[in-house]
Amino acid sequence: MLENRRSTGITEFEGENLFSQVEFECLGATTLQKLYRQAKNAVSREFLFEKHTQAPEIPGVKEAYLGYISAQHYLGIIRGENGELARGIFDSNLRDFQSYNLVNTAIQSTLDSDERRRFVLMNNGVTIITRVLTRTGGNKFYIEDFQVVNGCQTSNVLFEYEGDLKDVAVPLRLIASDDEGIIQSIVTATNQQTQLSREQLFAATEFPKQLEQFCQAFPEPHKIFYERRSRQYDRASIDRLRIVSQANVIRAFAGMFTNEPHRTTKNFNLLLDNIGKTIFLKGHKLEPYYVSAYALYRLERMFKEKKIDSKFKAARFQMLMALRRLLNDGPVPNVGSKDMEKLCNSMMQNLWDTSKIEPLILKSSQVINDVTAGNLNRDFVRTVPITDAISKATL
Repeated sequence: MLENRRSTGITEFEGENLFSQVEFECLGATTLQKLYRQAKNAVSREFLFEKHTQAPEIPGVKEAYLGYISAQHYLGIIRGENGELARGIFDSNLRDFQSYNLVNTAIQSTLDSDERRRFVLMNNGVTIITRVLTRTGGNKFYIEDFQVVNGCQTSNVLFEYEGDLKDVAVPLRLIASDDEGIIQSIVTATNQQTQLSREQLFAATEFPKQLEQFCQAFPEPHKIFYERRSRQYDRASIDRLRIVSQANVIRAFAGMFTNEPHRTTKNFNLLLDNIGKTIFLKGHKLEPYYVSAYALYRLERMFKEKKIDSKFKAARFQMLMALRRLLNDGPVPNVGSKDMEKLCNSMMQNLWDTSKIEPLILKSSQVINDVTAGNLNRDFVRTVPITDAISKATL
């Protein structure tokens, strides 16, 4: 059927006699999502990059330049049309701005000191990957659809610095490529100069990017914000409870859909080992990850509003397991199946309805209280026997 539609489309376009050649390519959901993200973040800049040298020919790279750029010219690249920081160009960076931690405070101190001229020698600099790169004459460069994949911390400190930057230069790698494999390897390599967790390195891959967009696509009452990159929503006016970290998405998913709430704390590394294998696997439906994260949000809101005794916080992921079984006591479908999508869409209707979900969450807390006989010590609750007891109690 798809081939028939494609052939019909080609015939219709050829019949217009407007094109010498017609190609009709069918795109899947993943490709469309990727193109949408690229279109949303596709900005262009023209800037002066005087001190540079061209890198030798590299497979998968159109061209690349290494050198340093005036800090004032660099600010022209990262500043938006209204003078604000263009935050979208940092989406591929593995961490958002980490505020003024030890490293960023040191960068600021260098700018305030007599060492400011040494900044170019003391700073690791920035890496820009662009899909379109053109030399517009002399040392002027034009880039389009680009990302600052390393140097987010440096960029934020420079942007917020209120002093004079005329003596400051920034090391710059400018790379033109549209090879996703090359881009991914550069993002990972340039961000390993500082210690990163496995979750942070995974954040640059395709599945987390899809999940981030998926969670924000729901209407306002049902929207949550998956924190793919550390502290990415720190400056946004968002209800903090609606921001769910990558680690907690993994924990919530393990509690609700893999019956492993006992692995969400001390044995969390065992869950991390499954990233890309049984968790966050290419081909998985996004719905169960959203459902898990949204269920955790509803649970945390009830804790905040004191509708559940805080003593149950040690068993929050065990409660999510009980909640899923109360919502659906049947077998869990394959995470990549249509049946899983159908199940999650049904669960969403209950999760979104306060009059339905709050009694079920309270019932899940009663299940935990019963199977633990009121012993909510974290070391006792977070064990395989308690997980097994929850399964039996919710049959």
